[in-house]
Amino acid sequence: MRAVIAAMVTNLAACVGGITWCLLDYRLERKWSTVGFCSGVVAGLVSVTPGSGYVPVWSAVVFGALGAGFANYGTKLKFILGVDDALDIFAVHGIGGLTGNILTAFFAADYVAALDGVTSIDGGWLNKHWVQLAYQLADSFSGGFYSFTLTCVILFVMNLIPGLSLRASEEAEILGIDDSEIGEFAYDYVELTREVLNDVDNEVASRYSAEGMNFPPSSGFEKTVNMNNSIPLMDNMDSGGRRM
Repeated sequence: MRAVIAAMVTNLAACVGGITWCLLDYRLERKWSTVGFCSGVVAGLVSVTPGSGYVPVWSAVVFGALGAGFANYGTKLKFILGVDDALDIFAVHGIGGLTGNILTAFFAADYVAALDGVTSIDGGWLNKHWVQLAYQLADSFSGGFYSFTLTCVILFVMNLIPGLSLRASEEAEILGIDDSEIGEFAYDYVELTREVLNDVDNEVASRYSAEGMNFPPSSGFEKTVNMNNSIPLMDNMDSGGRRM
């Protein structure tokens, strides 16, 4: 029965997390985001993991809402700190996990853990076991400090080993990591998009040349012709994916 409760809180927290993240994003962008929903689902799963099998089903709503909510706002930290976290790993897993650890102190219940007929715990604030919050905070920060320190040491050593550099070169980023590392694209649409853009450029350039017309100053086709019709790569695109 305890395993059933664990499965229920896991699914409920994930659902609430996905909805919460979507609502927070909709508030700013006025559209529903599939990526936002998936991020919220993961944040909900991360936050409820510490308490799964220890907390009652109804508390999963709190885990999912607060876990996804804090993680959503935590995505802004990478801009404030100037760190490269494209997948929002720290926000979703770090902040979401910390939120779940703290919430477990409030909602852990001895009667939930006892459903397997073996486990006996003092519980959290639901059982008036107030000191559990201090235990959870101590565990969270000591574990976080240990993980952060050892990870930095490992990454520092890796970065000194040839071939294990943490940062790709600028040329590799422009070309695409898939192409530069394995010589092909993991997703066909990347190469297809590039080919379509090249075809459009070449067709328009040929039409202007045939009609003896000058290229519009902002078109960028003069640069293409001056390069002897070489294929422009993704560095000729701005951050929004438009041709420059």
